[in-house]
Amino acid sequence: MQGVSLPAFAVFDWESQCLSALDYFSQQSNVVISLSFPQNLQREVARQQLHLAITELLMQAFSCAAEQIRLIRIAGSRLQCFIATQEIFISVSHELGLSLAAISQKQLPGIDLLAVKAMDDWQDVADIYFPPQQIAALQQAPDDERAALFAQYWTMMEARFKCAGVAMTEYDEHVQQQMASALKDSCSYALTLPAGYIGTLILRP
Repeated sequence: MQGVSLPAFAVFDWESQCLSALDYFSQQSNVVISLSFPQNLQREVARQQLHLAITELLMQAFSCAAEQIRLIRIAGSRLQCFIATQEIFISVSHELGLSLAAISQKQLPGIDLLAVKAMDDWQDVADIYFPPQQIAALQQAPDDERAALFAQYWTMMEARFKCAGVAMTEYDEHVQQQMASALKDSCSYALTLPAGYIGTLILRP
């Protein structure tokens, strides 16, 4: 695949790996957790379950009651979280069957995932959102690799917007320059996800 080679970042299934997730968070000050759902589950229900998992993790990590944790969902912005006066930085992403949350004490995260699936209109979408070099790479990619490459480019793009705190827009050189400046000290990672999903995490100081 002609994608971007990124270092891997572990994802912990909250249902089966909660203790490992807590241990990782205590050592690294950040963690990515996942929840798996039936494909037909409504997104709002998945969102509520993910918020509950985030709350459970923070309760255990900080030895505090649920009442001390405030999760504030603002449309078009990142999920805000406070424990007393301490802010915890969170980014979430939902796809049919899977939801992710990146949680960090010190860094601003941006996370995105996408189910890998063939798209008849991939060229039209790419022309709107991707830079010329990525469009060319998609055009040259073998048919059986294009969907995964598209998913990587898309999740990298969305994670960058989320991490920079910028609303997603069509491809624009000026906006790209602004984001490059905002993310100049950031690190990008490929998430270790179940087969059929691709995701990207970006962390910036």
